[in-house]
Amino acid sequence: MPARGFDNAAALILRTCARLVGQVAVGQATGRAGEFPTRTRRAWGPTAKRAAARYERHSTAAIRRVTGSPIIWKELRTPRLRRKGHATLAVVVTGLAHLAVYGMWSGGDFLGSSAVHTGYMVVILSRAAICTAVLAGTAIGAEKESRCWPLLLSTTLSDAHIVIGKGIGVFRRCFPV
Repeated sequence: MPARGFDNAAALILRTCARLVGQVAVGQATGRAGEFPTRTRRAWGPTAKRAAARYERHSTAAIRRVTGSPIIWKELRTPRLRRKGHATLAVVVTGLAHLAVYGMWSGGDFLGSSAVHTGYMVVILSRAAICTAVLAGTAIGAEKESRCWPLLLSTTLSDAHIVIGKGIGVFRRCFPV
């Protein structure tokens, strides 16, 4: 009967995640996407000095020509994740959780069962599918939010070309998952 405790823990985690995703979705739908507490930075300090130096470097640099598809060029130059600290923390916590649960299952004769491994594959593939769906919606949503979408549609690029370029960017971001 040790699997009963795992079911309860999994249900609690799933309920907490569903509530958090619901709160974020409601916040984005009502225009409160940026109201989550963020860390404040000093107006002038080492970070601002680095930003000013970076601006000076880039403002005097030669303009680079875009070769090939401009959509793919832009998608390949955007960072995979905006906040590297959050991404690293998420990967570490998720990895440790997987190892902890796998270690708990190894205490009994559960790892010999193909149902455990099938369950793990379902969880991992579901995570990859959710990541792909969220990033695909975000790719075009970010263009609309920054008000670049009408400008992008008014170019000579075809709709298929834009969607394929965004798809390549989503595949690049989701590839590690």
